[in-house]
Amino acid sequence: MEIREVMAEGNLALWERLADAIATEHEVVVVEPPATGLVMMHARDSVRDTPFCLGEVLITRATVTINGVAGYGFALEEDGVRAMCVAVLDAALAAALPESEEILPVVGGESRRLMERRRQENLLLAGSKVRFAIMEG
Repeated sequence: MEIREVMAEGNLALWERLADAIATEHEVVVVEPPATGLVMMHARDSVRDTPFCLGEVLITRATVTINGVAGYGFALEEDGVRAMCVAVLDAALAAALPESEEILPVVGGESRRLMERRRQENLLLAGSKVRFAIMEG
Protein backbone atom coordinates (compact mmCIF):
# COMPACT_ATOMS: atom_id res chain seq x y z
CA MET A 1 0.00 0.00 0.00
CA GLU A 2 1.11 3.55 -0.72
CA ILE A 3 1.89 5.69 2.34
CA ARG A 4 -0.88 8.21 1.56
CA GLU A 5 -3.42 5.40 1.22
CA VAL A 6 -2.37 4.02 4.61
CA MET A 7 -2.69 7.45 6.22
CA ALA A 8 -6.11 7.98 4.64
CA GLU A 9 -7.49 4.68 5.95
CA GLY A 10 -5.31 4.04 8.99
CA ASN A 11 -5.87 4.53 12.69
CA LEU A 12 -6.27 8.26 13.33
CA ALA A 13 -5.08 7.92 16.94
CA LEU A 14 -1.67 6.76 15.64
CA TRP A 15 -1.36 9.74 13.31
CA GLU A 16 -2.43 12.16 16.06
CA ARG A 17 0.19 10.77 18.45
CA LEU A 18 2.96 11.08 15.86
CA ALA A 19 1.88 14.56 14.69
CA ASP A 20 1.66 15.83 18.29
CA ALA A 21 5.18 14.55 19.01
CA ILE A 22 6.49 16.37 15.94
CA ALA A 23 4.62 19.58 16.79
CA THR A 24 6.16 19.65 20.29
CA GLU A 25 9.69 19.43 18.87
CA HIS A 26 9.36 21.54 15.70
CA GLU A 27 7.56 24.68 14.63
CA VAL A 28 4.63 23.69 12.44
CA VAL A 29 3.35 26.61 10.37
CA VAL A 30 -0.19 26.22 9.05
CA VAL A 31 -0.18 27.51 5.48
CA GLU A 32 -3.71 26.37 4.64
CA PRO A 33 -6.00 25.31 7.50
CA PRO A 34 -8.31 22.36 6.88
CA ALA A 35 -10.80 23.24 4.15
CA THR A 36 -13.32 21.11 2.33
CA GLY A 37 -13.59 20.88 -1.41
CA LEU A 38 -14.71 18.60 -4.20
CA VAL A 39 -12.46 16.54 -6.44
CA MET A 40 -13.34 14.35 -9.40
CA MET A 41 -12.92 10.68 -8.59
CA HIS A 42 -11.56 8.56 -11.42
CA ALA A 43 -11.90 4.80 -11.72
CA ARG A 44 -11.16 2.09 -14.24
CA ASP A 45 -13.80 -0.10 -15.87
CA SER A 46 -13.01 -3.67 -14.83
CA VAL A 47 -14.38 -5.17 -18.06
CA ARG A 48 -12.85 -2.95 -20.74
CA ASP A 49 -10.06 -1.55 -18.56
CA THR A 50 -10.95 2.00 -19.60
CA PRO A 51 -10.90 5.04 -17.31
CA PHE A 52 -14.08 6.90 -16.38
CA CYS A 53 -15.26 9.48 -13.83
CA LEU A 54 -17.36 8.28 -10.91
CA GLY A 55 -18.26 11.81 -9.89
CA GLU A 56 -17.26 14.38 -7.30
CA VAL A 57 -16.05 13.38 -3.84
CA LEU A 58 -15.90 15.60 -0.75
CA ILE A 59 -12.39 15.91 0.70
CA THR A 60 -10.65 17.98 3.35
CA ARG A 61 -7.20 19.34 2.57
CA ALA A 62 -4.56 21.13 4.64
CA THR A 63 -1.04 22.44 4.09
CA VAL A 64 1.70 23.03 6.67
CA THR A 65 5.43 23.71 6.64
CA ILE A 66 8.15 22.48 8.98
CA ASN A 67 11.57 24.09 8.59
CA GLY A 68 10.34 25.63 5.32
CA VAL A 69 9.37 22.24 3.85
CA ALA A 70 5.72 21.86 2.82
CA GLY A 71 3.49 18.97 3.78
CA TYR A 72 0.08 18.25 2.29
CA GLY A 73 -2.78 16.37 3.90
CA PHE A 74 -5.97 15.07 2.36
CA ALA A 75 -8.84 13.17 3.92
CA LEU A 76 -12.11 11.87 2.57
CA GLU A 77 -15.22 13.70 3.70
CA GLU A 78 -15.05 16.40 6.37
CA ASP A 79 -12.10 15.31 8.53
CA GLY A 80 -9.89 18.28 9.37
CA VAL A 81 -8.01 16.46 12.12
CA ARG A 82 -6.86 13.69 9.76
CA ALA A 83 -5.94 16.20 7.04
CA MET A 84 -3.78 18.19 9.49
CA CYS A 85 -2.09 15.09 10.92
CA VAL A 86 -1.29 13.79 7.44
CA ALA A 87 0.07 17.21 6.44
CA VAL A 88 2.37 17.30 9.48
CA LEU A 89 3.60 13.75 8.85
CA ASP A 90 4.10 14.49 5.16
CA ALA A 91 6.17 17.59 5.99
CA ALA A 92 8.21 15.66 8.57
CA LEU A 93 9.02 12.94 6.02
CA ALA A 94 9.81 15.48 3.30
CA ALA A 95 12.09 17.42 5.67
CA ALA A 96 13.77 14.15 6.76
CA LEU A 97 13.27 15.00 10.42
CA PRO A 98 14.69 12.54 12.96
CA GLU A 99 11.10 11.57 13.81
CA SER A 100 10.79 10.10 10.30
CA GLU A 101 12.53 7.00 11.63
CA GLU A 102 9.56 6.51 13.97
CA ILE A 103 6.89 7.34 11.38
CA LEU A 104 7.85 4.78 8.74
CA PRO A 105 7.65 1.66 10.99
CA VAL A 106 4.26 2.78 12.33
CA VAL A 107 3.00 3.30 8.77
CA GLY A 108 4.38 -0.11 7.80
CA GLY A 109 2.59 -1.81 10.70
CA GLU A 110 -0.65 -0.05 9.88
CA SER A 111 -0.26 -1.04 6.22
CA ARG A 112 0.04 -4.70 7.19
CA ARG A 113 -3.05 -4.41 9.43
CA LEU A 114 -5.08 -2.80 6.64
CA MET A 115 -3.97 -5.39 4.08
CA GLU A 116 -4.99 -8.20 6.44
CA ARG A 117 -8.39 -6.54 6.95
CA ARG A 118 -8.84 -6.31 3.16
CA ARG A 119 -7.84 -9.95 2.78
CA GLN A 120 -10.47 -10.97 5.35
CA GLU A 121 -13.12 -8.84 3.62
CA ASN A 122 -12.23 -10.39 0.24
CA LEU A 123 -12.58 -13.88 1.71
CA LEU A 124 -16.04 -13.01 3.00
CA LEU A 125 -17.04 -11.55 -0.37
CA ALA A 126 -15.67 -14.53 -2.29
CA GLY A 127 -18.00 -16.82 -0.38
CA SER A 128 -21.04 -14.88 -1.57
CA LYS A 129 -20.15 -14.59 -5.28
CA VAL A 130 -22.30 -16.40 -7.80
CA ARG A 131 -20.39 -18.89 -9.93
CA PHE A 132 -22.26 -18.98 -13.20
CA ALA A 133 -20.08 -21.73 -14.71
CA ILE A 134 -21.06 -24.07 -11.87
CA MET A 135 -24.75 -23.17 -12.19
CA GLU A 136 -24.77 -24.06 -15.92
CA GLY A 137 -23.28 -27.50 -15.57
